[in-house]
Amino acid sequence: MSERARPSHGLLAWLYQGARPIPTTHNGTMWLTRRLGTWRLFGLDGSDQATPYMDALWRLTLRRVAEGGLVVRRALVLGVALGATPALVRARWPEVDVVAVDWEPTLFELGRSLGIHRDHARTRFVAGDAAEVTAGLEGTFDLVLVDLFRGRRVAEATRSAALIDHVAARLAPGGVVAVNAFSEPGVLEPWRARFERTTVTRCAVNLVAHLSGPR
Repeated sequence: MSERARPSHGLLAWLYQGARPIPTTHNGTMWLTRRLGTWRLFGLDGSDQATPYMDALWRLTLRRVAEGGLVVRRALVLGVALGATPALVRARWPEVDVVAVDWEPTLFELGRSLGIHRDHARTRFVAGDAAEVTAGLEGTFDLVLVDLFRGRRVAEATRSAALIDHVAARLAPGGVVAVNAFSEPGVLEPWRARFERTTVTRCAVNLVAHLSGPR
């Protein structure tokens, strides 16, 4: 971590830390801030990448999945940024095994240094392209979360037939895929074509599709 990205300590730092640049390989410069003890990561365009809003979105999504009766023993999270989402999955299903994937491994490492997540025996982080990593995984998953972005836009990888096919192949019978489409409903069309059942829910401006029954 660069000196400029290194967090400060003390009460004032807990209350507020101004934006500091976080260079990334694929997403350009991102910005890290802290308010009232909570870290927030934004894209260069000001988009939420790892913020309380995003945590609330995934808490709501996981609650809805659980209310549907699904017991999640193994989960795959595609797009983890600072690493909060795998911890949210474990909070909902404490015995779950999680595979977390992101093409920016430095962000996951930053999240660890900030205390956003901790190393956990049941969570494995894999750096790389979502489709390629998913294709190489063994076994199946009861839950797959897809949260792939470049700034404010859903990443083109989310529309990729290869990614959709690999996710469908890795989904356990009765499992659920949740795709964050933000405000781009067209992103969901190739997913609808690959799965028998689709339910779209909303969290503020974000559309999240719940898909099951791969064709």
